[in-house]
Amino acid sequence: MEAQTTTEPAAEPVSRRRNSALWTGTMLAIFGLASNFLYFLNPPGQAVIPWISLVLPPLGLVFLVLGVWRAFSQPQVLRGKVPGLIITAVATLLWGLSVFGFVIGRKVPEPTSAPAIGQRAPEFALPDTHGENVTLAQLLRSPDSTTGTTPKGVLLVFYRGYW
Repeated sequence: MEAQTTTEPAAEPVSRRRNSALWTGTMLAIFGLASNFLYFLNPPGQAVIPWISLVLPPLGLVFLVLGVWRAFSQPQVLRGKVPGLIITAVATLLWGLSVFGFVIGRKVPEPTSAPAIGQRAPEFALPDTHGENVTLAQLLRSPDSTTGTTPKGVLLVFYRGYW
């Protein structure tokens, strides 16, 4: 008997690639968490920061869900299920911290000793722009330089400034 040799073409190895949706979701989760701290750096356009803190984490979560779905549907092409789950778990933790930072970090306690509207403020002494102490009584006693009348009230403005 003669042995027949059949030569079947060998299957080409599947080229593996990274799951870009997982990495994008992770980066969006990190940026969402970091955007909660941008508020304290006083960058220009500060009104946009709360919106960034609201938009980035859910967008990152969408990318993470897409990345996990792709990892489980194409494990032979993408880099596997286990790394995808680990990255998603870490990014979900970052997403949770971001939500926690947004919700809890912006709760300001109610003022218990602040005067009500129309109530007289307690006496105080604060430095003016020249560094001299000014009291509330002095401000209410001193006449206005343009009209010569004494003021009925005082408006206090506190600048955060960069000093």
